[in-house]
Amino acid sequence: MDTDLKTISFLVGNGFDVAILEALGSKHTTTYGEFYDYINWNKSKDNEICKDINENIENWCDFEAALTKKIEEVIQKLKTLSVEKGDILYKKTLSDWAEIQLLFSDFLNEVIPASILKKSGNMRGIDCKTKFLGDLSPDDFKNLKFDIYHHDKVQYNIVNFNYTSLLDNYLTADDDPHPYVHSINNMDFHWPDGSSMTQYSVKSKTRVFHPHGTLSIPSSIKFGNSENVMKYSASEVMRNTSLYRPEMLRKKLNKAYWYQNNPEMQKYVEQTDLFVIYGLAIGPSDKWWWNMVARLVVENNKEVIVYCYDKNKLKEKLNEYVIDFIENSCTLEDGINIEEVKKDCEERILTVSFDKNKKLRYGFCF
Repeated sequence: MDTDLKTISFLVGNGFDVAILEALGSKHTTTYGEFYDYINWNKSKDNEICKDINENIENWCDFEAALTKKIEEVIQKLKTLSVEKGDILYKKTLSDWAEIQLLFSDFLNEVIPASILKKSGNMRGIDCKTKFLGDLSPDDFKNLKFDIYHHDKVQYNIVNFNYTSLLDNYLTADDDPHPYVHSINNMDFHWPDGSSMTQYSVKSKTRVFHPHGTLSIPSSIKFGNSENVMKYSASEVMRNTSLYRPEMLRKKLNKAYWYQNNPEMQKYVEQTDLFVIYGLAIGPSDKWWWNMVARLVVENNKEVIVYCYDKNKLKEKLNEYVIDFIENSCTLEDGINIEEVKKDCEERILTVSFDKNKKLRYGFCF
């Protein structure tokens, strides 16, 4: 094992895109509410999903949960239809789904033109990557076990849960692989030291992952849940049974299943020493991720920094996954006090609280 390698994984969601667009003075943001307005404006009359959104908007406050419920209704209806009629409904549902992906891609391209991407790349995201520890309270920083020294190698994993590349531009635009003539180091990592920062010269690399797809490939855009990876049969025999179509629709909803297209992502993220979470709700639609983070906190003593906006109880939400793992999936040695394990793990989840009146100083400061 490379003891000089320190791995930091940023897990970032739509809260980032909304916040940076507002900071840039954009007229529109990437909320589902604005997407629904876009759907209504486009008048997709033959799309059953769009029709349901327009006619029952109050049921679509959580898009992925509502879409999951809508697809489950289709699945139940398939059970009552003949093979021929079921095939028509199945193909129509797939067509509607593909149109939703395309509409979402078009919507995001209109909200985020190239000029906005350029501006996001000019916002010194490098400071976020190198100074974010300064956002911790003195007590939390004192308790942090993660450390960095001169000439360490720092691996950044940027896990962008958004379909856009705003985050990619923000965090990687200033990366320089070899800025110095006589050193292989390429970054100064800032370590809080009282009222100032100590700079450690390190060698850094950055990987970017889009587990939910990208707008440039509409068919890659994933909606649904990610509880666990399941295997789905697509054999020719299955195509002639009533099980095939429901199974394939559920497969489309299972984001964790599609993560298998990029096995390197899980491998690299599991090497994380310190997680940084920003702009994510820590909800059930990404349960697969929170179960993995919880497991690494419990089994590998990893640490997490959660950016909490407007008193959101995100630490408490993540800690629920940690407790669930300890109680249901973790094998503890005889004599170990389970309550002490829970307390120790909870102390490894640190928070940075901010709101409109309490601005961030270092990470995601725009």
